[in-house]
This record gives sequence, structure tokens and C-alpha cells, in this order.
Amino acid sequence: MVVLPYSLDTLIEQLACYSEADKEYVSVKSQLPFFDKYLRKLSTKTILIEPEYIDKDYLQDFAGYYVSCFHEYRRRTARFHFFSKSFATTDVDQLLAGRKSPLSKQILQKSYLGFMVVKPLPQTIIGRTCLKTYPSARRRYFPVVHSYAVNLFGLSLSIDSVPFQEQDSVAAACATSALWSNFQSTGKFFHHAIPSPTEITKAAIATLPNSEAPEARAFPSRGLTAPQMANAINAVGLEAQILSAQDNHIVKSTLYAYLRGGVPALMAITLEDLDFSNPKSVRTERGGHAVAVAGYSLGSDVIVPNGPTKFQLEASKIDKFYVHDDQLGPFARMSFQTHEINGKSVNSMSTDWTPSNAVVFNLSGQAKLRQKRRKKFSNDPCVIALPTLMVLPLYKKIRIPFKFIHDAIVALDDLFEQIRLQFFPTTARQTWDIYLITVASFKSSLLKDGSYGSDTAEVLKKNLPKFMWRAIARTDDAPCLDLLFDATGIEQSPLLLLGRTYGHEFNAMIQALCKQGPGTNDAQAASIVRAMINHFSPTEKPQSK
Repeated sequence: MVVLPYSLDTLIEQLACYSEADKEYVSVKSQLPFFDKYLRKLSTKTILIEPEYIDKDYLQDFAGYYVSCFHEYRRRTARFHFFSKSFATTDVDQLLAGRKSPLSKQILQKSYLGFMVVKPLPQTIIGRTCLKTYPSARRRYFPVVHSYAVNLFGLSLSIDSVPFQEQDSVAAACATSALWSNFQSTGKFFHHAIPSPTEITKAAIATLPNSEAPEARAFPSRGLTAPQMANAINAVGLEAQILSAQDNHIVKSTLYAYLRGGVPALMAITLEDLDFSNPKSVRTERGGHAVAVAGYSLGSDVIVPNGPTKFQLEASKIDKFYVHDDQLGPFARMSFQTHEINGKSVNSMSTDWTPSNAVVFNLSGQAKLRQKRRKKFSNDPCVIALPTLMVLPLYKKIRIPFKFIHDAIVALDDLFEQIRLQFFPTTARQTWDIYLITVASFKSSLLKDGSYGSDTAEVLKKNLPKFMWRAIARTDDAPCLDLLFDATGIEQSPLLLLGRTYGHEFNAMIQALCKQGPGTNDAQAASIVRAMINHFSPTEKPQSK
């Protein structure tokens, strides 16, 4: 056991000591500035090191690849623990010996910030890492985190996180590392076995060789295609949904809906250099990259209307996602930005990256520097990320896609808007909040807030599917309509399970809609509207067309 006060120099020195990388190489690793800023943000005071630690994921990679190398790599790792409290080795020894100590299990748990496994390799040394998330501040949300038990010399600690590890260019590439992080969450949520990076790579290429580079071998890994990612997801018993990510509204609404329901996502991006010193603002493609999406920030106060109907969605307030970028670190911030290039607007993710590395460096100092540069429209080059694909690992019973519910609600909202403008012009337009929810989460929240009033007890006893889509309409931040749809059904069925209105104006709007009928040529939307009419007007059900 080694206990040391935290500093960047100490971290670099110890990483070099417990890996096979030299100190000079460790000091210039792209992840180190991010980890230092992150750990300082969490007020890290102490590092406690377990010199001999057996890590399951590294051990599987070791058995699958490293053990057969001529060079004898060590099979054991080291584990670094981080605490926000200052203490010394003697304090821990006294606690473990049962003697009087300024430390206790409760004090260690309260100050525990997480751990980092250090692999005995020459370059990719950052293994399984679980760190505490940023404070919520009522805008940051990390719905896919889970609690991970940590046994430290017999002391039972825990940390709520999503595991991260650096890309291993031998056993894994960026997509494999992103999938590995996703599987840490889905394994807990959907109860499937969690494969190691080597196992993910083998499953990905089992039936689909790399068509883009047919000469490439499985090991060393050079990356995965979208079909190969889907192959790896299917191998753990889930189903992959691959969606385009070239529209900001789709990206924000889709990722928000699934993340809030506990489903993580992988986002494929294209990295480009953007050189403002060139009169034509030259963009040079660097290549593809993949990150695991673990959270989001509702940092904007402005709802952005979308489409011809000016649909208002809560998810439009997202200003950044928090991603596991294997070339940077866990919970890295990726912000939405727009660049004016040759008279055209180009939507991209965060430009808080250094020109020398194709990774997000969203450090506070650099963020301020980038703001100054943007104001002056500096000639300095930057790197932008253009989202291309979203890959969702879904449980097989989640059959109704988000887009189906989203499009139906858009049509429904348009009908409500026509009624509102005609009869209630002074009432604010509704904003919709659409997301996946489990029956356990729904009933727990209902029991807590009693939002169904006198019907709460009956709804709590009602038999409902495990996965549902929830669509809540709000005006002036107050709920006016709450709809629940079956996410496990088939698209031809009505899907509406429950519905409740709040407020006089919206009750009247519902009654007007019941008299008006579906009023849309969209079959999906019409089915939803008819289900609502049947639900809210049980004694006068209109004939289906």
C-alpha cells in the first residue's frame, strides 16, 4: 500500500512506476491534462495505491493476447484510489488494525472519488476507471450510472459511475472501448454478461470482416465498422439500432429519450481540422472516432422550435453531452456549436480541442481561451467533430422506436396548437418531454409525487409493461398532459396505456379534440389520436376510419 498527497507530478510518477511506460511518455499522454483538471474539480487530496491488483478485464485481454508475446508482460495491475480527504499511511494502518484512527469507513466512503486501474503496458496504461461524476447543479444528468462495489483491504466502499478505459490499439480500438463502457451500463440494466475488450472485438468480426480494410487482422485491432458494432451488441443478447446523427434535433431528442430511460449510446463522429487562417476556411478530415455517451446538460434556458409546426421539445435545451472519450477521459464535455464557413452554417460538436490531438480537451482554461478566440474569429486552427451515427444497444422487448412516438406527438401537438390558437390564444404553447421509462421508475415517482391524484392508488396497482414511452406536455413549467405508451407492443396497436390531464384549459382542448377527431392523414399519428379520444371519451367512442 502506498499513500501520497495528490498532484499531477505525483500521478505521472506513479503511473510510470506501475506501468511499463517511461515518465517522459506518461507526461505527454493526451489524457493526463484532462484527468488532472477533473480530479482537481473533485477536490482530490490523496492517492492510495494497491500495488498488486487482479483486474478481470485486463486478465482476459492478457490471456487472449499478451500472454503469447515474447516479452513477458505482468499479469497483475495496480489500482489507484482517489479521496477528497487528506490522510497518511499510518492513518490507514491504524484503521485496519482496529486502533484509534482519524479515519473510519464512513469518512473514507464520504470522501471516496473513485479508482483507476493501471495496466503494466508500455503505452495504453489506463485501464478500468470509475470516477465520481460532476455535481448535478440542476442541469447535469447522468442517468446511466450505476453503483460499483469496491473492496479496499476489507473495507466496503462504492462509487456511482460508468467505467472508462483507454483505447488499447492491440486488443481494442475506440469503438470497442466505447462499446465496453456501454456494456458496463447495459449489463447492470438488462442483466447480461459484460465482455472484455478482446471478447468484444472477436464478437464484432466473427461474421463480418472489415470491408473497408479487408487486409486488416482482428488483432491488433484497427477499429470497427457500424455493422461490426451491431454484431458485438447482438452477441450480448441485445439488439442494435443504428441511426443517422446529422441533424441536431434528432441527436438531442433521441439521445435524451434513451439516456433518461437508462440506455447508454455510442456516437460515431468524423474529426476535421478547421483552418481559419485560410481565406476559404479549409476543412481537412482526420478520420473517424467513437465515444460512449453517458450524460447530458440541460444548460440552455431557450426551447428551440423545430420543423414546420414549430414543435417544442424539452430536449432542445441540451447544450452538451458528457462522453467517455478513450483518448481523453470519462465524462468529457462535448458542446454543440455552429461555424460560419464560406457563407454556410456548419453544425458541429465542441471545438475545445487542441490542434495537435484529435480529442476533446474541454478544460476550463482552454474553454475560456476558445471563447476569446471565437469572439475575435481567430486564425488559429481548431478541430471539430461532426456526428455521423448513433448506435443504441437495446433490450429486445423495446420494440417501439423513439421516432414512432416522436412523430405521432408532433402531429398531435399540431392539432392542439390549432385548438389553442382558436380558443385559448392567451395560454402558452405546450412543450413536450418524451423519454423511455421503466414501470418500476414510473411507479416509484408516482408514489412519491402522487401526481395522479385520487387515481394514484389504482394506477399503482395497474399491470403495466416493463418499458414505456412517457410524453409529458407542460405550459409554463407546469404539467398539463401526461401520456404513457407501451414500448413493447407493435406499431399497428393503439399503444396508449394511460393518460391524465391537468388544468381547465387543457381539459377543454382535449374535449375539443375529441369532437374534432384525428384530423391528420398520418396513420401513426391518427392511431395515437384515436386512442386518446377513446381514453378521454369512453362513453362516446368515434368510429374508426
